[in-house]
Amino acid sequence: MNLSTLAQLGEFLGGIAVLITLIYLAVQIKQNTNALKRSSARETSMQNSLALRAQVDHAELIATGFDELNNLSVGERYRFDVIWAMWFQGFEQTLEDERLGLQSSEVTEPYKSLIRGILATPNGLQWWDERKGWFNASLQEEIEKLREEVTSGDLSPLSVHRVQTNESD
Repeated sequence: MNLSTLAQLGEFLGGIAVLITLIYLAVQIKQNTNALKRSSARETSMQNSLALRAQVDHAELIATGFDELNNLSVGERYRFDVIWAMWFQGFEQTLEDERLGLQSSEVTEPYKSLIRGILATPNGLQWWDERKGWFNASLQEEIEKLREEVTSGDLSPLSVHRVQTNESD
């Protein structure tokens, strides 16, 4: 074997080593991407859970706000706006994660379902029209799509209304 043959063999083996390294890196990147997606989904779920637990004191306000939006006191309206602004900002981030491939539609669909319910309440569209400027263009576009579904379809309002009691019991 001469020096030229050894150089060619070394170049060939080096090429194979580079190819193996690239395949290994591709597998690692895919695994890390999947782990990041799961972590993002868990984080979203945890944030929603924490937000709901923190809002227990506001349950009545949340349950009736969209029905009686115009009858809320200034303080109630402020709390109501803050609660839903935080929630919509969470959806805004989830949509961005989905756009980047870090979330699946399985994570965003429950948000969309709840928003359809909000928009179908007596004052849901009013609230959105008054507050949509608080959110980015992508969320506004997504909500407008959901709005079209609500206004053209037969959707039920958000089902967090108070149970009506019969006072004659």
